[in-house]
Amino acid sequence: MSHLLTKTKAKISSMKTKIGTISAASIATLPVAMVSQSAFAAGDVTALMSWAVRGVATLILVPAVMNLIKGVTSWAEAHADGNGPEAKKATNQISAGIMLAIVSVALIASAGTLASFISSSWS
Repeated sequence: MSHLLTKTKAKISSMKTKIGTISAASIATLPVAMVSQSAFAAGDVTALMSWAVRGVATLILVPAVMNLIKGVTSWAEAHADGNGPEAKKATNQISAGIMLAIVSVALIASAGTLASFISSSWS
């Protein structure tokens, strides 16, 4: 009887793991599927270009945030140690992170206009 109970518990645990994996994968791909489905189903070059510009801008945003976080931590460490040149390097890194974030947000906000300009210039 205990062998059957252990086997049943193992199957339930395996099913929970599979459900958790499937759920995590679907949650991770749902936003991409929603955006790409509308862009590809429309058959519109402007929508596809807008989707691509937004994707690239989002990829730019990731290193921007990483630069910003690393710059702030480096600045705090250099400021605490009284190291002027390292603090200046950290300030430059913070500036680079802010500028990349601004460019990324501007690209995301103007993706539709930029895509229509690109598609009209090809015609």
